[in-house]
Amino acid sequence: MKQRFASLMMLLFCCALVTASAQVKGTLNVSNCAGGAVTVTGTSIDWILPVGGGTGCVQADTLTAVTFAGGNIAPTELGTLKDLIFGVTPGTGFMVFSGAPGVGTLSFDLTALGPGVATTCTAGMAVGDSCSVGGSGPFLLTRTSTGTLITLTANGTVSDGTTPTSTWLGSFTTQFAGLAPIDIQNFILGISGGPAGLGCVLGSCTSTYSASFAVTVNPTPPGGCPATKGFWHDPSLHGWPDFSVTVGGVTYEGAPLRGMIIGGQHYTQQQLLSLMPSAPANGNGFVITGSQLIAAVLNIAAGAQHSSSVDAAIKAANDLLAADGRMVGTAYGVGLLVNPAPANNDALKAASTDLNNYNSAVGLGCNEASGLTLGTQPQPQN
Repeated sequence: MKQRFASLMMLLFCCALVTASAQVKGTLNVSNCAGGAVTVTGTSIDWILPVGGGTGCVQADTLTAVTFAGGNIAPTELGTLKDLIFGVTPGTGFMVFSGAPGVGTLSFDLTALGPGVATTCTAGMAVGDSCSVGGSGPFLLTRTSTGTLITLTANGTVSDGTTPTSTWLGSFTTQFAGLAPIDIQNFILGISGGPAGLGCVLGSCTSTYSASFAVTVNPTPPGGCPATKGFWHDPSLHGWPDFSVTVGGVTYEGAPLRGMIIGGQHYTQQQLLSLMPSAPANGNGFVITGSQLIAAVLNIAAGAQHSSSVDAAIKAANDLLAADGRMVGTAYGVGLLVNPAPANNDALKAASTDLNNYNSAVGLGCNEASGLTLGTQPQPQN
């Protein structure tokens, strides 16, 4: 029996200053058309209906209100999603809404999918552990108490053909009940023995889907002033940025997930917050350097100025963390701090100096957090 494909995609748009009527913005909620679904393999995505037709049907749902130069996308309006063969299919026209007669076309072009993580799915994964099929590819599989959460991030550009091109980014999320990440990996890789009748067969997995797209204006151009880790400690006071960024090998997912991939490991926002405690770090290199690294990446995502030396410091810390393993335990959505290997702890603590100087705006001559673009959605208190 096909499982519900509950996909959530957060699209963040930025564009040059134009008149209000020509700025792409609003909220887009969509789902598959009647009888539709999506089938995923290790190398492709097929949006159904039809099966293998090149594009699949998508429908705008209630509360949709996206405006652009040609008009707007309204509830019940139909569009298309382009079937993909990874690394082969051009991303142009990934999602297109043509509108009613006389209304312009809005085309979402795809630039990139992922990243996933370089961790292969295994039978021993605990709740909260993440992996990618075969340790590669764009999909992130996270073990939950009931099965598997699948996340697929994506980014690209959007245009209606008349206004300046904008950028979009976000992620699909998918729930499969009754299937562990190792089960889904085995099905995708064609390995037999997994539970039958839960949405997967040898070589592929299929389910229905829905999605919600939030549209925002462009982020502040780099030039803001960094903020300390204490500033970012409580997202309910200072919202973590909506916009994603990849710098020094670290990926920040942006809204709505606001997790990070650090050292090849995926961390939820709650797990990242556990690395930013109010209590002293007590010499734990993961807390000392991890908290500074998280703050530095958040600053950049929020539009803070940064130099190549800052990017290099982030990369150096990320490389050390990649060699030392996971910073937080695997309770799903909860951070359980662990300790670094003693041989690496001193190196980790030393790596925090440059990051601390950047987050403290040493030598920048600016006021903390001035010019930063903070997240707007309600966020957890730490």
